[in-house]
Amino acid sequence: MPRTRLLTAALLSALATLAVTTGQASTPQVTQSRPGGSFDLVQRGSFSGGGEAAAEIVAYDAGSQQLFVTHGAQNRVDVLDVSDLDTPILVRSIDITPYGPSLQSVAVANGLLAVAVAGFDAVTPGSVVVFDAATGAFRRVFPAGVLPDNVVFSSDGTLLMAANEGEVGDLDVADDPPGSVTLIDLSQGLALATTTQIGFESLDGQELALRAQGVRIMGETLTEPVGPGNPPRPASRDLEPEYIAIAPDKSVAFVTLQEANAFAVIDLNTRALSASNPIIPIPLKNHAAHGNRLDPSDRDGTGGGPAFRLDNWPVFGMHMPDSIAAFSPATGASAGMAFFASAGEGDDRGEVSRIGSSSIVLDPIAFPNAAALKANAALGRLNASHIDGDLDGDGDLDRLQVLGTRSFSLFDASGNQVFDSGDELECMTGSLLPGDFNSDNEENGSADSRSDNKGPEPEAIAAGTSLEQRTYVFVGLERIGGVAVYDVTDPANAFAVAYENNRDFSAPVDIADPASFAGAGDFGPEGIVFIPAEDSPDGRPAIAVANEISGTTTIWSIRDALFKDGMETARFAFACS
Repeated sequence: MPRTRLLTAALLSALATLAVTTGQASTPQVTQSRPGGSFDLVQRGSFSGGGEAAAEIVAYDAGSQQLFVTHGAQNRVDVLDVSDLDTPILVRSIDITPYGPSLQSVAVANGLLAVAVAGFDAVTPGSVVVFDAATGAFRRVFPAGVLPDNVVFSSDGTLLMAANEGEVGDLDVADDPPGSVTLIDLSQGLALATTTQIGFESLDGQELALRAQGVRIMGETLTEPVGPGNPPRPASRDLEPEYIAIAPDKSVAFVTLQEANAFAVIDLNTRALSASNPIIPIPLKNHAAHGNRLDPSDRDGTGGGPAFRLDNWPVFGMHMPDSIAAFSPATGASAGMAFFASAGEGDDRGEVSRIGSSSIVLDPIAFPNAAALKANAALGRLNASHIDGDLDGDGDLDRLQVLGTRSFSLFDASGNQVFDSGDELECMTGSLLPGDFNSDNEENGSADSRSDNKGPEPEAIAAGTSLEQRTYVFVGLERIGGVAVYDVTDPANAFAVAYENNRDFSAPVDIADPASFAGAGDFGPEGIVFIPAEDSPDGRPAIAVANEISGTTTIWSIRDALFKDGMETARFAFACS
């Protein structure tokens, strides 16, 4: 099946002449080529769980050499023997139905498998259910908050945490349950474990101050701007934890608050929100700035058709992180320091409209060319928030804010953004897959169809260190598919080293027919787990990727090599202008 391979210098001249459609005048991007060694992702085995939602989140147990994959469609955990990385074998499935109606996430450490399980309705607290990783035997259940959406162990396995989203969803706003974080202390063993529930009630009454700092607290009427007649929702209900990453030294945990475009910081010593900085807003991304281009339209080609057209535009991206991973570089000036990588996916609660619609009224001073911007080939097709950006309160938008940043970012332990991948993910996929740029994950022949709505949509993220002591971040692109890899050994100067996508864009797939995805590769990466060399069955580091749409779990081995003689060597490269 077709597969996008990483590129070496031998292909550079071909890329440089790649025909790319351009729109407004923009500064050409230089070809990406950075030092750091050669890198390769090598596909190993793959297992199909049987269609959509058959593989969403994946965890790995070194002791049993097994992968644990959430099968949301059948509310079970599939356990795969991967002692032979080329031939994953289903050895058992763990039925979660006795514990709740749907599982959300899994994590493994020290021989324990933890499963986040939703309550029996949208307002009932869920639970964290613990099993023996080697046998699947039930061990213990812990109470959690409403809709535990993610579960994670600390690196030493002594802490277990769950992000309880408490999602408003289709509920009446008055019934919206609170978001929270569950902390389970396993340091004295499973039998003596204790549980702490951490909520956001201490922030109630501070909503206007949080909004002034840049935290996106929404109003009681979700689809209208905060203002007279639409006061801010209480922080305890509006903040919805999505994912958690625990710093390697267990000092803090960062919790993504996706819709609020912020992180919550949990002090793991006090087991409470950080007293000094409980909520950290994430800066907006200026897509008019150099290196931050985007393709905002699915109708910007000839005759209103598709086109790969990256340009700078007067819009601001809200990072709105989904998954997050903690890491410490193994070498270099930042060795041992904690950093967090998060995917700028974006999400909405129904407050978006196309910029070309009447719902988006542009301020004539801020946007003197409003009519031109509202054209389909410009920004007219792009989805933006119609409740954000009225900076002077006069009822029109002085700033356009879109969901997600089409990038991933790195943050230090204080929450400072030290790196963002800019427009590289769109540039990378557009260069390597120009005929399938910004495809949807549910159908082939859908090139450019996601340009008006979050582009490649970075979703899954993981981090790990190779045998050569380079530290990498792996970013799954939910829509077009594939995994982009960045060397983050020097976090402030991270750079791309690979992009792999085994999706067969020529296959006649049909989301209503799971069998049509057989042999078509991976669609919709949702979760990634890094497998360190010392825990890997073949002694080389690897990643396992769970793909939600195709229902496949695929293993990739990592090969990298530093050249000791100081000679320059071929690097991963991509080019677009």
